[in-house]
Amino acid sequence: MVDNNLPIEDFSSLPPSDLDQYFNHLDATFDQQAVDLSHLDKPPTLDEVESAHRFEVTLPGESSGKSSWVYSAALKKVFIKMNSPFTITVNYQNPELNPTPGNLYLRVIPVFTEPEDHHVPVNRCKHHSSATDNHILACKNNTAKFEGEPTETDYGKRLCVVMPLCSKAPEVLENVTLEFYCQNSCPSGINRRATALIFVLETERREIVGKRLMYFKVCSCPKRDKQKEEESVEQQRNGIAQPKRRADNQLTPGNGKRPCKIIKKTVEIKQEFPTPSQTPNNFAQMPEEPTPDTISFTLNVANHDALLRVLQSAADIHSVMAVESNDSISSQHFLKCRKNLLRDKEMMEQLMQMQQQQQQYEPESHNFMQ
Repeated sequence: MVDNNLPIEDFSSLPPSDLDQYFNHLDATFDQQAVDLSHLDKPPTLDEVESAHRFEVTLPGESSGKSSWVYSAALKKVFIKMNSPFTITVNYQNPELNPTPGNLYLRVIPVFTEPEDHHVPVNRCKHHSSATDNHILACKNNTAKFEGEPTETDYGKRLCVVMPLCSKAPEVLENVTLEFYCQNSCPSGINRRATALIFVLETERREIVGKRLMYFKVCSCPKRDKQKEEESVEQQRNGIAQPKRRADNQLTPGNGKRPCKIIKKTVEIKQEFPTPSQTPNNFAQMPEEPTPDTISFTLNVANHDALLRVLQSAADIHSVMAVESNDSISSQHFLKCRKNLLRDKEMMEQLMQMQQQQQQYEPESHNFMQ
């Protein structure tokens, strides 16, 4: 029995059989020390790995014949419709001087690319999920299989697709067909976050010998989204200022609501209320000229009741906008407008009461005179 702790300078005293056993032990020890598997207990990284295998992942062309997907070489990103299969080509070499023992495997992992979301697993949304499958990515090759758990974040346990690559040829070209089952815009899934596919070439011991990254976006209009993103990147390179998504004169919208613009000029609705001697339809127009900061106009309605309903509706709208506004200045503006509208409504109601009392008084006076 050979002592594995024997100093290297004393190996000459061993018989040939023990010497072979001793060197086999050294080889196994060196192999075990050379393989770094620390990545299995961490979230997958976005860096690419070069090796003697010269691992590459490409798409055949820039678009499909049916416009189900398009590829942007400038962005290294594929824009694709949901439930639309697309085929990638995996290219690698088997080095002759240092062949990899056993078979190689292709692992495909969907990830979020932004630092604040990178640790979050990429799962299907509630609408597209099933009771037994939360993978957003499927592989149509017969030898592929699903691995991982929906709640796991580490490389070794995250949701992914694994496919064996068994060819021992000097250079290998393997076609892999993939398909997405969820869109980037799904609220309870990807929720418009930036995403990518990590293609990893592994050994049987899960050692990484090659890694490539391909960004993706699952959308309903791939050509349009590709053009918009390429134009945005080109403008950034040329130093052109990007248009703001929300203008300075816009309110911050609530959840699920579009922003509404605030009119820069102050709009003031003025109405001359008739005296009791005037008829309801005898409204005089505004004689004064509007100031540069004020827009004045006459509001024509069928009767007093219609005008009351208009004022109440306008007050309700301003009340809702004041509550939903996240800007204190805008909120105060809406509340002030609402207060003015309610004041006008109250004055209109008092005027109507005065007219009703006058109409009731005039017949009684006429009968008394007779």
